[in-house]
Amino acid sequence: MKRFLLWACAVIIAALLSPFIMGPLTVRALFECLPLGWWHFLKRNVTHLGLNWTVIASGIFCSLILLGLGHLLFRALYRQAQQLQPERPSRSWRTRWTASIYLCVWLLFIIAFGAGGAFRHIVWLSEEPGPWFEPRNNTWIELRMAELSVRELLLDEGDDLRKTQEGLCAIEPRTGRGLFCERFNVLLFANATNGVVAYVIVPREPQPIQRGLFLVAMPDEPSSIHPLDRLPSTLAMLETNYPACSR
Repeated sequence: MKRFLLWACAVIIAALLSPFIMGPLTVRALFECLPLGWWHFLKRNVTHLGLNWTVIASGIFCSLILLGLGHLLFRALYRQAQQLQPERPSRSWRTRWTASIYLCVWLLFIIAFGAGGAFRHIVWLSEEPGPWFEPRNNTWIELRMAELSVRELLLDEGDDLRKTQEGLCAIEPRTGRGLFCERFNVLLFANATNGVVAYVIVPREPQPIQRGLFLVAMPDEPSSIHPLDRLPSTLAMLETNYPACSR
């Protein structure tokens, strides 16, 4: 028993430490996603499941038939086994024994199904060339960080349109997740003297229309973040006032 507990502890420790060895994963993400990841998965998907009462009724009906036939079969076999040993007291086959066997069969099916799924996922993860986990940062915070970088660049270049365009790809990332120009699409709007007076920052990563965000900064107004579905109207309004230069 002691050896079994030691092996169980070793397997658990190896499972917890494997992400540090096989791929980049922060400690916070490890303890947030690994223990309760299954709960978030169920919370997100169970609400979209529908109940097919016809299939459920058919399953219950078939289960009752199997329980009845199985009980008759086991009772007959148990009676014959007792006849081979007449010296033992006679007992009848109990219904709960049949139900227990039926539940054990379903339990073995679930274990086999889960083991097969775990094996497929292990093979898939072992063949996956990319990282196992990518942190999902807050889009609002990322847009504000990107705005700070653009504002610093505009101050350094004196709001010059051409120099600002050239300097966008040279911006050093603040979060270490790739180049700035690879993560954000920046639309610069200039006045007649080629001075940047407004800009729009849109994340390049795919975003759902309902929850996607973009940032806009206009003259004499504080910058603001809006839902992604307002982007076409915002660009149309800016293009009527300023020539646009997209990046």
